[in-house]
Parts: sequence; C-alpha cells; structure tokens
Amino acid sequence: MVIAIHALGTGCGRPHRAKQAPLAPDVPGDVEFLHYLASAPVVSVDDGARAVLLLVGGSDQWPSSPDRWDQAHKRGMLRDEWGLQPQDALDVGTLAHMLQAVLRLPSGVNGRLARLAGVGERRYALKACVDVGLLPPSRTGQPVRGGELVSALQRAEELDGDVARPGGS
Repeated sequence: MVIAIHALGTGCGRPHRAKQAPLAPDVPGDVEFLHYLASAPVVSVDDGARAVLLLVGGSDQWPSSPDRWDQAHKRGMLRDEWGLQPQDALDVGTLAHMLQAVLRLPSGVNGRLARLAGVGERRYALKACVDVGLLPPSRTGQPVRGGELVSALQRAEELDGDVARPGGS
C-alpha cells in the first residue's frame, strides 16, 4: 500500500519533458552556431529549425527567429496544431518531422494516413528517419541534445545523393 501511494505521489515514472530550452545566443555564423549546438544539453525548437534549414541554405536567408519560424511552417517542418513555441524543447519526433519535410524522405502508407488524420505523424516521421539511418530508434517525445542534432545533420549531408532534395525555394 505504501509503495502504491509513493508511486502515485512521484508520478509513477512519467517522463519529464522540459518545456523551456535555452535559445541559442545570437550567433552570427553557421559554423559558430553548429559549435554552440554541439555542446547544448537541450535544443530549442527555434534552434532545431535553424539547424535543419542549414540543409537548404545558409542562415543568412532567414536571419531572425520569426523568419525561420515562418520558413519552417512554409516548408511543412512545423504545424500550427502542435502548439509549439520557439523556446520549447525540441523533441525527437519533431526533429524527425523537420528532417523528413526538408529532405523529402519517403513516407509509407501509415505515415501518409497519419498526416491526413493529424495524429501520429511525428511517430511515422521518426520511423522514416530511422529507416534511412538519420536518427537512432527512440521515443518521439524525448528531448534532443545538441550533439544528437549535429550528428543527424551530418548524416543528412551524407544522404545528399540518396534522397530527393528541395530546390532551394
């Protein structure tokens, strides 16, 4: 009985998801930004969008957070329904969705159905990223560390010829 009460009081193993990740300081260059990311304990959604947009072009195209946010939505990297804010911690499922959108990774039938339904699309995006070797298997809600993001970007660059890439629009 005591164990059950203690389990209820401690949340019974529910994962704690940080809602606030520190935003990167206004780092002027892309190389400096990547060096900052490599040591970041948790990455914000804004930092993740900036990093994934580097696969399309230099960050000078989208110099401010509002510009990146707008571009991420236009490219299908983020959806309004998720209610994410730039300072929120980036989770693995959202990162996978960002990568899938920018790299135009193929999506299976279940992934397409999930996108239409608006439920589970980040889970299937993670599956697509795992299938091509961009991300290791993990839970979609797990926060992303900076080193993990930099590694995913490196693997995405290696896939350059293997995946249809957007034309820079």
